[in-house]
Amino acid sequence: MGFAKYHQEEKSKIDNIYKELLNAHYKLKDYAQQIKELTTTQERNRIARDLHDTLGHNMTGLIMQLEMTSSMMDKDMDEAKALMEASKITARESLKKVREIVETFKDESRMYTDIGAIKELIDEFSSKTGVKISFEIKGEKIALSPDVYITLYRVIQESMTNAVRHGKADEIKIVIKYEKDVIRFSIVDNGVGCDDVSEGYGLKGMRERVGLLGGFIEYRNECGFEVMGEINRG
Repeated sequence: MGFAKYHQEEKSKIDNIYKELLNAHYKLKDYAQQIKELTTTQERNRIARDLHDTLGHNMTGLIMQLEMTSSMMDKDMDEAKALMEASKITARESLKKVREIVETFKDESRMYTDIGAIKELIDEFSSKTGVKISFEIKGEKIALSPDVYITLYRVIQESMTNAVRHGKADEIKIVIKYEKDVIRFSIVDNGVGCDDVSEGYGLKGMRERVGLLGGFIEYRNECGFEVMGEINRG
């Protein structure tokens, strides 16, 4: 009788443990699904931002090249042909970058990991659009985390695109300043400016990127338009 009682008690304990484990299993599945849904949403938003930033930036350059080609047709046919070839290259590069984002969910941390990539972005955009762009780095330069480089890259990319597309600017001044705990940035143009800033997808995307790094972003409309802010150095 004692053994039967002991066996029954142990069986009851095992049953209870099994029920607890089963309950925990269901909770874990539920949490996993929530995480999956959250991750999917975040990834979808990241891809949407990347597509907007990359495609919008390249299309602005392409439009400028085609406009210059059109204006050169009656003046210098050889130059017009050269611009047309450059336009084809820009279009192919755009398709390639979009493909990378959509098909491979490319890891940004492998793409823009130093100031050199930002300098290359600026030089390329200036060459495509004919816009005069100055780039200055202040303070003691140190290595930054990939997230910081990526955010700076995207903010500068979107700001230059907006300066040309909406502001009709032909000069842009970009400053990155290294400070003790933060990186400050300023992108100012000589365009027509904007009396009432309405955040579209691009500006909203910049604010989200900067916010994720504990920073802030502001807009100022005096002589032209200025995007400025700071992010933690990481």
